[in-house]
Formats: sequence, C-alpha cells, structure tokens
Amino acid sequence: MKKPQEKLLETPLGERAGLHWPRPGSPRVLCLHGWFDNAESFTPLAPHLDQLELFALDLPGHGKSEHRHQTARYHFIDYLWDVDAVLDALEWEDCHLIGHSMGAAISAVYSV
Repeated sequence: MKKPQEKLLETPLGERAGLHWPRPGSPRVLCLHGWFDNAESFTPLAPHLDQLELFALDLPGHGKSEHRHQTARYHFIDYLWDVDAVLDALEWEDCHLIGHSMGAAISAVYSV
C-alpha cells in the first residue's frame, strides 16, 4: 500500500486534518484515534487493510487539526459533531468506523 495522502478538510467547525489511503470503489472506513494520539497511529494497520479506502482523522486539537476556539470545550459528545462534519467534507454518505481508546467510544456512540 502506498503512503497516505495528507488531507486538510474545511468544515464548519474548523480545519480538520487526516491521512487518506484512497481506493475508489472500495468500502470506506473512517479511523478515529485515541486520547493523546493522532491519525498516524493507523499507519501500521493500513497495509493490512489494503482492500479498503481509509481516512484516519486527526481529531480537534490533535495532530494537524485545528484546536477548538479558546472558549469552547472538548466534551466527549462534541466529537460526534466533528465526525459528522468530516464525513460531509469527504462527501461520504456512509462508511464503516474503526477506533481505538477514545476513538472506539466515539465510533460506538456515533453508530447508534
């Protein structure tokens, strides 16, 4: 599998960055990292998922994504809005979710 493409997405909630392994026509997967981590944590896993299109998101304040405004909070529930905004920016109507640690919790709640 090739190296991922770095992507910067404009969303209503701010700029969100991530790593994209494009595979047009393949099932799409949004990857969500854990606390104190970033999208790079999915780089070792990506070669084992080469039949999927992956987008590993840097959640707000992590990796290369913007921090929230200084008056905003980082409440868990707010990450659901970020996932929604990123899926809109990617123009993905649906996808699978993979997450670890905090990303797994976000994935579980978002999928309900």
